[in-house]
Amino acid sequence: ADNVYVANYSSNSVSKVTPAGTVLDPTGIAISLANREQYSPDVGADGENYLVVWEDYRTSGNSDIYGARVTPEGAVLDPSGIAIAQAAYNQSYPAVSSDGANSLVVWQDNRTGSGWYDIYGTRVTPQGTVLDSAGIIISPAIYDQLAPDVSFDGANYLVVWEDIRNAIDRDIYGARVTPERAVLDPSGILISQAEGDQGSPTEGFDGTNYLVAWEDFSNGIDWNIYSARVTPAGLVCDTGPVTTQERDQMLPALACGTGGQMLAVYQSWTCTVGGRSYNTPRIWGKLWSYVGVEAGSPSLQTSGHSLTATILRGVLFLPEAPSHRPQDASLLDISGREVMGLKAGENDVSRLSPGVYFVRDESRMRKVVVQR
Repeated sequence: ADNVYVANYSSNSVSKVTPAGTVLDPTGIAISLANREQYSPDVGADGENYLVVWEDYRTSGNSDIYGARVTPEGAVLDPSGIAIAQAAYNQSYPAVSSDGANSLVVWQDNRTGSGWYDIYGTRVTPQGTVLDSAGIIISPAIYDQLAPDVSFDGANYLVVWEDIRNAIDRDIYGARVTPERAVLDPSGILISQAEGDQGSPTEGFDGTNYLVAWEDFSNGIDWNIYSARVTPAGLVCDTGPVTTQERDQMLPALACGTGGQMLAVYQSWTCTVGGRSYNTPRIWGKLWSYVGVEAGSPSLQTSGHSLTATILRGVLFLPEAPSHRPQDASLLDISGREVMGLKAGENDVSRLSPGVYFVRDESRMRKVVVQR
């Protein structure tokens, strides 16, 4: 699109921003002026119009999910809103992405009245028709599933959320959903189960894999931003820190640019920059790209959380596991099928066909490229 729409969380309005950075609607475009409150907007584009979604309290003390289409010229096609989800109790924190034909809207939902939230979704056509009026249940796991996000890879959607099914702290889970509404991972894909809480996940697709980022309290001291890649086949790899600046980093958001480049932005408590004292939250960002692979040693890279692949010729050397964690690793092909078990030290991979493989152990997934 020629312009970008920016959602305003306090007034449920948007503004167009040109590629040159000019704000075309400095006073905003009012998307919803319904009775009572509207919160937590998100916006997606289907190639024809934008779809803005939000949680809406117009009908009762409970929240529903509403939406409205907005043209590239800024005209609101649905000034009264489209009722997307109006089940019992609360539906909140929606997110939206498009497959080019329809949009998938997802949200957290406690329609059962149990007090626990599940993840639901529905498809919305470019004409504003809700295709799944009862909703698609994406994760009905025990306890809470919260704060979903969604993106599309050209074949399927990936929905991610924070998950409290272990009844102790929050983890990050995901599930792939087809454009035909089939949930491919009904039990969920475990993306991060580090110590402490992980929450507020966000994601984008770089043309090859999904990148999922979240706020992470695994060090027990402050919040940092971590990420992992998820392949279209649902494999999780390359988990590691995006930023570990001093104090708290929270509320990440991602967008993909050209050439697979990603921009991550986040809120960070900022003490001093360039000799100037701030001592208040400020907005930071980080750019990085995943295109191509780098040549490396025949030893599997395990430090620095590199997002590139290790290139192997004949031998894969697996370092010893830390003393507190048992060694249990295997080599998977691109479809996720195990092709061989791995041991600490040298592993002969000379008989394998050249191509991309994944090393899976107890804590992570790493990509390797086997060459002749």
